Amino acid sequence: MLKKMIILVGILLLISAIYGEALNLGSLNVTKKQKMKNISFTINKVKNQKYTLNFIHYGNINENMKVYLYLNDNLIYTIGDSNDGSGHYKKRKSLDITKYLNDGSNILKLEGENLNTANYSVYYKLENITISTPTTKTPIPLGAVILTLIAIPLIILRKKVK
Repeated sequence: MLKKMIILVGILLLISAIYGEALNLGSLNVTKKQKMKNISFTINKVKNQKYTLNFIHYGNINENMKVYLYLNDNLIYTIGDSNDGSGHYKKRKSLDITKYLNDGSNILKLEGENLNTANYSVYYKLENITISTPTTKTPIPLGAVILTLIAIPLIILRKKVK
């Protein structure tokens, strides 16, 4: 009986661990010399689920420069001097990308504008780029796994007492 319980608990934990993960895309950066950079990725999109793009951003741009973030040729975020973050002031950002995300192949593009107008080292970087995948698609919620972990030993102990 104990062996069956351990197997059941292992299966429940494995199922709950598989779902609700984030797709890690790495980083993107633009410079004075390289004004555009892409990341291609594939995702199996689940209908009626929300997808969020998360990243940390910072750089060295001024008021006449812009950095644009596109997903599948759709502008999803603009960075200007008013919302840039220097290396010391990294900013976190989360964007709902559900309507721009394709089921299958996708391209995330970072593109700089007017980056060659400065006499200093211009750059902008996005780090730790992830796409959160739905956690609600889990067939067995984590709460149910925990409840099962508590209930099974109680049921076994109760049967042994009788």
